Amino acid sequence: MGKPGKRQKGIGREGWETSLRERQKGIGRKGWETSLEREEGIGGGWETSLRERQKVEPQAPRIEYKASAVLPGHNVTVKAGEKASVKCVSRYGNPPAKLKWFLGDEELVAKSNQSNSPEVDNRRTWSAVSIVEIAAEKAMNARMLKCVALHESYPAKSMGVDVRLDITLEPQAPRIEYKASAVLPGHNVTVKAGEKASVKCVSRYGNPPAKLKWFLGDEELVAKSNQSNSPEVDNRRTWSAVSIVEIAAEKAMNARMLKCVALHESYPAKSMGVDVRLDITCK
Repeated sequence: MGKPGKRQKGIGREGWETSLRERQKGIGRKGWETSLEREEGIGGGWETSLRERQKVEPQAPRIEYKASAVLPGHNVTVKAGEKASVKCVSRYGNPPAKLKWFLGDEELVAKSNQSNSPEVDNRRTWSAVSIVEIAAEKAMNARMLKCVALHESYPAKSMGVDVRLDITLEPQAPRIEYKASAVLPGHNVTVKAGEKASVKCVSRYGNPPAKLKWFLGDEELVAKSNQSNSPEVDNRRTWSAVSIVEIAAEKAMNARMLKCVALHESYPAKSMGVDVRLDITCK
């Protein structure tokens, strides 16, 4: 019988040849895996072959979305209800890195796949690519999506990169307020002629915040309004957009329509408006 680690054939019947093969794996030069094979022929001579495979540390993994690299900590923007294909790439490793995806602390095993291929400019190293499919939901907004590359040549045996999911959320319809009270669409904002009125427009729970514009009839009131955005108190991942317009009431404004328009890519028509009627009273 042969020793452990050997494979031996004997002369069991007339006409059989004797072949003894040994294989041994070890560590040769630094960073190389060594495979030693020896084969014995009929005459007892040994034929020895030495194979070495170099282990190469891959580049750090990177995340790509829509054919562009996403910097660590930056956003991957997806509309709520839509799907996004996000790619992780680790290049020039030998063997290729093993890639894993995480959403927060949850590993996304069934939602990702990996393919490995030799690098075009260095056929002895590998490009590892993994694509994860994300079905965007409101609850995912601001959560971290992470790709981890596993490779024994990394100092810590793994290296990760993460990006932030930015889920586009449709804001509520805008509303107009005057003197701390909501004004129903088409109802009056009453101001005395010669006085000034501060009229507020609010659009809540959007991501990103809506952009608000004011119109008096068909004229946009650019210089007379301002906008501020702040995270919602009860949902810090969404925004409240507030714009205040200053109206210097004149008799000629009586019965004209004051309109606030909220612009947002998640609205079916990309915008939504609300208007009220100016009721200018004489002193």
